[in-house]
Amino acid sequence: MRKVLGNLTYGLYALGVEAGGRKNMCIVNTAIQVSSEPAKITVALSKNNFSHDLVKEAKKFSISILDQETDREIFGRMGFSSGKDKDKFEDFPYGEDELKNPYLNQALGVLSAKVTDMVDVGSHTLFVGEVVQSIALKEGTPLTYTYYKQVKKGTVPKNAPTYAAATEEPKKQESATKRYRCEVCGYIYQENLPFEQLAEDYKCPVCNAPKAAFKTVE
Repeated sequence: MRKVLGNLTYGLYALGVEAGGRKNMCIVNTAIQVSSEPAKITVALSKNNFSHDLVKEAKKFSISILDQETDREIFGRMGFSSGKDKDKFEDFPYGEDELKNPYLNQALGVLSAKVTDMVDVGSHTLFVGEVVQSIALKEGTPLTYTYYKQVKKGTVPKNAPTYAAATEEPKKQESATKRYRCEVCGYIYQENLPFEQLAEDYKCPVCNAPKAAFKTVE
């Protein structure tokens, strides 16, 4: 089943929400337009996500449309850490829509919506929102899930609906060089420079985790 589901196509977006003064953002691939009159969009959020609880409480959210040039640091900051444990916007510039939801200044554009319906679909809740504001920020090529994985070599958080645990290890390199995997996002370091020779301030190019988060792959 997963092989067939893997052929479905998605975009990648940053969902922002504000509830009672608390702000958060996460990366989603489930935002789509479902109606033109009135303009409505939907997004599915894992019930384990902090953003899920905030959207359910505030009944509003923003969707920042990412482009192919989106910095990997965005995915690490917004996609591989929880707003329950840290302020994702600390020392990070962002915009606010008319509903006070945060959005990415680097996005192609932003859609702001008020939730009109919520549907329990199992592991996720489907939020239906009526668009009340749209903001055009720049020109560019929208980022797709396929481009993110194949070109940017991105990985997927466990709460994503498309997450699948690895069923087999990547083929081992013919050399005796050890391989190292980021314990946060699963990225495997396979560059020519031996991992041990990297600077101590090296960070995972996908999730921005420190060098200490890497463990050897058996």
